[in-house]
Order: sequence, then C-alpha cells, then structure tokens
Amino acid sequence: MDLKNESLGILFNDYYQFTMSYSYWKNNNHDYKGVFEIYFRKNPFDRQFTVFAGIGRFISILENFSISDSDIAAVQMLLGPKIDQKYLEYLKNLDLSQVEVVGFEEGAIVFPNEPLIQISGPIGSNSTFYQQSISLKPSC
Repeated sequence: MDLKNESLGILFNDYYQFTMSYSYWKNNNHDYKGVFEIYFRKNPFDRQFTVFAGIGRFISILENFSISDSDIAAVQMLLGPKIDQKYLEYLKNLDLSQVEVVGFEEGAIVFPNEPLIQISGPIGSNSTFYQQSISLKPSC
C-alpha cells in the first residue's frame, strides 16, 4: 500500500468534534495547547497483551491532512446556516504542522488503558483531527 499521499479528509469527524472545534475558535481558544490520548480498554480476543501496529499510516494521514471545498460545504450543512463563515475559512486553512505525535514504535507490546498515542498542539487543530485519529487508531 502506498502511504505517500493518503488522506481521509475532514469528514471522518463527527458533529461533536466540529462543535468543539467551533466553540474553541469562537472563544478564541483554538490556539491553546492541548493534549489528546488514544488508548484501548481491553485486549482483543482475551489475550494478555497486544502488538501495536499501523503508526506509519497514522503519521502519513496526519502529514497529508487537507480540507477540500466539498468538505467545507458538508461542514457548513452539518453545522447549519448560522455558522460563522470565518470559521469555515479557518478550517479551510487549517495547518497541522504544529501538531506533535508521540507513541509506541511499530511492533511494540502494549497493554490496555495506557496511551498508545499522544497528540499535542493547538486544541483547535487537535479537536479537528482527533476523531480521525480514533478512526485510524493503529491496529492492536
């Protein structure tokens, strides 16, 4: 699989994440630093441990993150006609270059309830990318 140009687009988010991102932006808190953690609660198949895999794909999608005009139109439809157009411009120009990812190496042995990945950076960016992060949670 070629990971060079892989991108999922913003629509892997849900309504909650968009409303959180919008509220951070509306209150001018979107540049505050925040940290999100991704973990799992229970080992699959009743095993004693899990092998961490998929971090390369995760990083590739973060690096290739982009928001298209059709994504913006969908967000506008989701959030309704009263959404501030400047917020949509903010989304269109969203830059994830300040987002840092810390996590286990590919093939590491991991256990439930420990952070697999920490995503830190501006909270507006983090909250916009977070739901995608959950969708992309590396295979365990």
